[in-house]
Amino acid sequence: MIAASPKSGLQMKLQAYLDRIGFKGAVRADVPTLNALHRAQALTVPYEACDVFLGRPVSQHLPDLYRKIVEDRRGGWCYEANRLLAWAIEQAGFTVQLATAGVYRRERGDSAWGNHVVLLIEAEGQRFLGDLGLGDALRLPMPLVEGDWSDGLRRFRLERLDSETWRFWNHAQGDPGDFDFRTGPANESLIAERHAAIQADPSSVFRKTFQVYQMGNDGVRSILGRVLRTNGPEGETRVLIPDAASLGRHLADDFGLGEIDTAAAWPLILARHAEIFGAEDYLPGSGPLRNSVPSLTRTHDPGT
Repeated sequence: MIAASPKSGLQMKLQAYLDRIGFKGAVRADVPTLNALHRAQALTVPYEACDVFLGRPVSQHLPDLYRKIVEDRRGGWCYEANRLLAWAIEQAGFTVQLATAGVYRRERGDSAWGNHVVLLIEAEGQRFLGDLGLGDALRLPMPLVEGDWSDGLRRFRLERLDSETWRFWNHAQGDPGDFDFRTGPANESLIAERHAAIQADPSSVFRKTFQVYQMGNDGVRSILGRVLRTNGPEGETRVLIPDAASLGRHLADDFGLGEIDTAAAWPLILARHAEIFGAEDYLPGSGPLRNSVPSLTRTHDPGT
């Protein structure tokens, strides 16, 4: 199955996407295939907003994000990862709808709408919530049914707030903790407005903190600023990344990412680390802090 973009001349091939996420086997419009596609992208395409951190524009145009994630082997944030997943599963025969969401709407109210997008997917007479636009959340699509739902040791919950508004509660160690979403058609104008505003706002956590997450079956690996963290069943480890070259190697070897301008990012990373911790070489968790750490571990900033 191929989708063509007349303006860009790019041929978007489902098979190239499947190769990118390491999916093997037949593609069918059934629940097992949906689960396999969602999990495969979750485990191979990192959540990252490195271009936003560098002040470089990020497009929501499908051919652009296809080229970035599939051809250039980059990751993406919610606006990219979920739009790419929507295209792929629609090509595979599923019915999918982009939906407007708001991370921390519980705290911030309606101003949060549009800072996140999710997918509503139909398969074999069932409806699912799909979302690969968070640092540590769903690996599998979640049945759109009120109540608790588990994926292994991770327990999630859906709460219905009104006729078309739901609240997603993440697992105990997840990031972020919750978001709201609407089941009606996505408000594309609002999403475009928030997408542009978050990129432009120098106080946004995406502009302030270099962040990359890769979910695994049993945990998550992340780079937040200059700290490489690994969380799993045996606990958490933290390593201070020494320099830009080492950062580049971690991004390539540990996250499978294509080229990122680490030389440009590194001075900004050091400055942010010193701003938060009071010293460029402080390893979080190793002793008393001079400063607090308000938003370092949040993939969505309640202030944006």
